[in-house]
Amino acid sequence: SLLIFLIVIGCNPSSKKKGVPVYINSVNRNLKMDNGILFLNNRLFSGIVYTLFSSGKDTAETAGFLEGKENGFRKRYYPNGQLKEVREFENGFKVGTYRA
Repeated sequence: SLLIFLIVIGCNPSSKKKGVPVYINSVNRNLKMDNGILFLNNRLFSGIVYTLFSSGKDTAETAGFLEGKENGFRKRYYPNGQLKEVREFENGFKVGTYRA
């Protein structure tokens, strides 16, 4: 499932290779949002942040970040795993068409 993929990639030391995104759970205590800029361990974060449903089993949301700013696609899912909505961001700003 998507969750297992995210955990494997996020825990894989080689995931920090150039071009391979870093995945991190949104509940990570080292993630901090300050004025719309996301930091991990006090450094600008680039990668994918994922949020799990309260059951802890399935992915509720994924969001891409580049140098602390939301960038790429934010996707939200229903508990059954179906895609609920998609929003695109570029350099911290909403762009493109919102799909729900």
